[in-house]
Amino acid sequence: MNKLRRYITVTCLLALSACTGQADVPALLNYQGRLLDGTNPVTDTVSMALRIYTNDTSGDFLYEDSNTVAVLDGVYATLIGDDTIAGDLVAALEIAGSSAYLGVIVNGIEVLPRARMASSAFSLL
Repeated sequence: MNKLRRYITVTCLLALSACTGQADVPALLNYQGRLLDGTNPVTDTVSMALRIYTNDTSGDFLYEDSNTVAVLDGVYATLIGDDTIAGDLVAALEIAGSSAYLGVIVNGIEVLPRARMASSAFSLL
């Protein structure tokens, strides 16, 4: 893909500490995005690496997850924490704190800019 652009819609269900109830909160993050080739939405299966860094342009590399992701009309969804390649997800988020940035690498090319990570509520039924 030549001119990769990313319009980010990020939903991070981020609750990685142990729950005091009957079950533990899953140590997984839901990540969604939109992938374009130039101005055209991608429809393909892509190799995607998701990396956590300590800032938006360089910073320390703390964690990597790798997935094969189906993209339909430019839209995709995947999980972070289900296929760890390097590092520990919980430790990476603790180290980075409010300065955690997500780098998305599609077919070996990092799509910029990196997205700042933010938490959202988790609910148990």
